[in-house]
Amino acid sequence: MSGGCKGDLEEPLELFYAAVAGGVVTIERVDFLGTPVDLVSKESLLEAIDQSLEAGKRKQIIFATNAAKVTRCRRSVEFTRLLAQATYIIPDGAGVSFPLRAAGFHRQQRVTGVDTAEALLSQANYRSRSLYLFGANEEVVQAFACRIRTEFPQINLVGVRNGFVEGNEESFVLCDEISSLNPDYLFVARGTPLQERWLTSHLERLRFGVAIGLGGSFDVLTGRVQRAPDWARKGGVEWLYRTVLSPRARLGRTLKECLPLIPGLVAGVARRTIGRPWSKPERY
Repeated sequence: MSGGCKGDLEEPLELFYAAVAGGVVTIERVDFLGTPVDLVSKESLLEAIDQSLEAGKRKQIIFATNAAKVTRCRRSVEFTRLLAQATYIIPDGAGVSFPLRAAGFHRQQRVTGVDTAEALLSQANYRSRSLYLFGANEEVVQAFACRIRTEFPQINLVGVRNGFVEGNEESFVLCDEISSLNPDYLFVARGTPLQERWLTSHLERLRFGVAIGLGGSFDVLTGRVQRAPDWARKGGVEWLYRTVLSPRARLGRTLKECLPLIPGLVAGVARRTIGRPWSKPERY
């Protein structure tokens, strides 16, 4: 296998699974055009996280993947390597979940970062767990913190920090602060690939329960950016809905992200290469 990024797939070198609790495999990781993705539902993800935290398992990471990230993986071995280090890789975009269903995984649905974050907030509130927010600008992250204090009063919000961190020294100070608090949940919203690179590169220095990369989702979680209607999200056409609303801003980006994948998607479904067990390449 050519680094999990380009070229035709060969037989996997070894099986690699995202979550193992008590020696039992709970979530399977598969190959999607050279990008790792987990066959997971929101319910099974939440159950795995909750059980792991209750068992004392720390330093779990959730990354999301979509058409844009698949395209990035096919162009960058480094980014594939960053993504593959996550404990869970959720199929956020319809450009991933639809082809997986076409490839035979008929029950696979989208598991969006926003929905996962909302569910983790409810879980944290129910369990009276702690949370640290890191990302977005000061106004947005403070607005998110205000919402959490109001709607989720049982969450122990131990830290709030905007996403503007420059240089290793400032990152080290932040890591030490987060580690001293050892939050059960760490929400990081710095955009791709910055958040993936920051989390994985500072993993040894950090202490936390579960961290999730949320990109620009703090704006959505505060209500500053409205989500698409339920029918668009459930039908997997949220991207089309947003493109119709903002054609100039979205059309070029959508074509850039999706067009390069079409030949691979068609070939992958036809050859049944989409959904093969993910192998951990030697160069990782």
